[in-house]
Amino acid sequence: MEAVHRGLQNDDGTVTRLADHAKQTDSSLDLTWASTALKCEWHTWLDSLGSDHFPIAVKLKCLKDHRQSRQAYVIRWDKFRQTLLQTPSG
Repeated sequence: MEAVHRGLQNDDGTVTRLADHAKQTDSSLDLTWASTALKCEWHTWLDSLGSDHFPIAVKLKCLKDHRQSRQAYVIRWDKFRQTLLQTPSG
């Protein structure tokens, strides 16, 4: 995955799936991959909510909003129409 700039977000040794039977062991089957350009926090919930898989939470850390701001204009259509009606055609 390094060739496509993806990194594994899972914490080493964190269980994501609980064993169903005595002959099984808890495992980390659920993998989370993300762009290496992103800063992420990864963790599993403490409660599996009755599932054999723990819910996974991924939080993106945004350092700065790089969007450019734009000025929005509000058009007052009633005044525009009134101006058009008052303007002599010619």
